[in-house]
Amino acid sequence: MLGWVAVVPHPYLGVTDDRGVVRIEGVAAGTHTVETWHEELGRRTEDALVKPGETSRVTLAYPETG
Repeated sequence: MLGWVAVVPHPYLGVTDDRGVVRIEGVAAGTHTVETWHEELGRRTEDALVKPGETSRVTLAYPETG
C-alpha cells in the first residue's frame, strides 16, 4: 500500500477526477500560483488571475507517457 500526504498552509487543494480536472471554489480575487504534483512526473506551476464573480481556468499539462 502506498499513500501521500500534502500539508499546505491554506484550504485550497483538490484531487483530479478521471479526466484530470479539479475545481477549487472560494478563492479570493487576485493572482495566485497553481501547482500540480504527480508522483512520477513531478510538479508544474502556473499563475492564475482570479477576477471577482468570474470563473478562472488554468491548464497544467504533463507529457504523455507510454
